[in-house]
Amino acid sequence: MKVSLENFDLIITCPRFRERDASAEATYFLAEIGDEEVKVEPIGIPGLLYSKTKLGAFNVIEKLKDYIEDNLVFFEYTLRYIPIEIVVNSTIDNIVEVVDKLKDKIDEEETFRITIEKRHTHIDRNELIDEAAKCVKREVDLDNPDKIILIEIVGDKTGISIIEEGDIISIPILKREEEDIEEEDILPY
Repeated sequence: MKVSLENFDLIITCPRFRERDASAEATYFLAEIGDEEVKVEPIGIPGLLYSKTKLGAFNVIEKLKDYIEDNLVFFEYTLRYIPIEIVVNSTIDNIVEVVDKLKDKIDEEETFRITIEKRHTHIDRNELIDEAAKCVKREVDLDNPDKIILIEIVGDKTGISIIEEGDIISIPILKREEEDIEEEDILPY
């Protein structure tokens, strides 16, 4: 399956200058969960990879969560797996148009927050948040939202998703949580 900045549905982060190792690792793990044809490639920004999966980004996240339960120790180079629903050219108007299209994924009684990750762009964060928030007539909760409008700007392309807190896999956080559990198991009291 060909991947390009026009059609990616997964952003994978890794340590800077370990993109080749992380690409091989992510390709292996994605094949293990059922996407044998997946391509994982560097975006061209240190520490970032992208992929187009035949399984769909959110399905991949769920399958990876299950896979990680028994295989966390084998994740050495990939850091985060981030699902992307729609990719557009990086303009405020394009991004707001997609947010308006996806806003119904946030129920009327649910709260939301907008999270923006900017790389290689001059788009003004505050202007983008103001414009995007105008089309979402829901209550804002910056600390504990029901849904997150995730805007990942990567140069001239932007990936947008409506996610919940657990929809981004963070390998370092999972490893810290596992270490905490193991330490509790060996305490003498």
